[in-house]
Amino acid sequence: MSCLTFFLGKQVPADQVAMLLNIQGIDDSNDLWISEYDKIYKKMNLHLPEFYFSVRPNYLINTVNRNFEIYERKFVSKISSQKYSKEYVYQLQGLINQTPEVPRKKLFNSVGFSHLSAKLFAMGNELPESLKKSIIELIDKSENHKVKWHYPIISYNGFQNQYHKWIQNIFKGDLGISLLDTRPVTDKLWEALRWSLVLVTLNLVFALMLAFPIGVYNGMRPNSLFDNISNSTLFAFFAIPKFWLATLFLIFFTTEEYGTWTNIFPSVGIWYSQGAQSFTSMLASSWHKLILPILMLVIPDAAYIARLIRASVKEESNKEYIKTALSKGMSVKNITIKHILPNSLIPTISLLVSTLPGALASALIIEVIFNIPGIGRLMFISINSADWAMVYPIVLIISVVTVIIFLLGDILIAYLNPKIKFK
Repeated sequence: MSCLTFFLGKQVPADQVAMLLNIQGIDDSNDLWISEYDKIYKKMNLHLPEFYFSVRPNYLINTVNRNFEIYERKFVSKISSQKYSKEYVYQLQGLINQTPEVPRKKLFNSVGFSHLSAKLFAMGNELPESLKKSIIELIDKSENHKVKWHYPIISYNGFQNQYHKWIQNIFKGDLGISLLDTRPVTDKLWEALRWSLVLVTLNLVFALMLAFPIGVYNGMRPNSLFDNISNSTLFAFFAIPKFWLATLFLIFFTTEEYGTWTNIFPSVGIWYSQGAQSFTSMLASSWHKLILPILMLVIPDAAYIARLIRASVKEESNKEYIKTALSKGMSVKNITIKHILPNSLIPTISLLVSTLPGALASALIIEVIFNIPGIGRLMFISINSADWAMVYPIVLIISVVTVIIFLLGDILIAYLNPKIKFK
């Protein structure tokens, strides 16, 4: 998952270094731009190879980020990728480097040979005639320098690569810098993660408190009047998408637009104040605004969990050993507590564990709808702002949490079921 997250981030076309410099008010017209660009470029390890090994065609220059200046990199990479020999690319780059600084930047910003030739003719007396003629002659002979055949080269880059440095920084707690406001990603992620943990934890607690008694009661008395009514109601709530249910409640039950009796829940939205307000004080002052979001999370999840528990309890109560216990005079209450519930929990937990990552994903959607500053809203804002340095660590964190949840579920099942042995 870390590899997928890392290489997805590398496919983003935006220049992250340039975006950070723009936030700081430094553009390419500033004299400090080149020096600051190189400083941040190396700090972000962008001059290193991307992975432990690389596979490339033999004509491709793989040291562009390390051996060339800022304005040269894109030009050299583009020409090299068009199957021109390394000697030809180095020769053309060397000739352009002999031009003065201002024309040199313009020439290296060319998108192709025709564009480069047009710029040379347009410069007039800015360049020495002999140098201009040498560059044009080299461009005219470009087809003679194309590689006729090629083969792949596998290079081992060692530990000095971007992925290894990125993983090292993650274990150090350094997830990079947000491209939106240059704040550390770790700080923004921690601020948002606390709100998401509150939502998910309260959702799980209230959903289990509601679902467990309903599921057990319906499982012990299947096809009763209460079972039929509650089961149909739970199925309906489970079938309704959370985002649609949340939108309906938000529109109809948070304003007086449809009548004073519809204004049941408080207005939505939690915002950080200008002062140094702590998370605890914000939670204490905004807890009433979490009632509706938590309710929207609890209703569908409780419906699903209750149906799982009902099916498991019903199946367990129909087994032969339960009938034997009843025939021996054991009370229904004791049978339920000592036999049915422990045995029915094992399949329920295995299914419940798979729903927890889904509950986290649902919390992300609810955060956006109700404007709660959790990782869901943070990711939504980051995607809209092209702040990919913030998006991909969130994806990685969610993946890690999902793996941990499944691991804890397996351990809990092994603990509850003595039949499971690990050699």
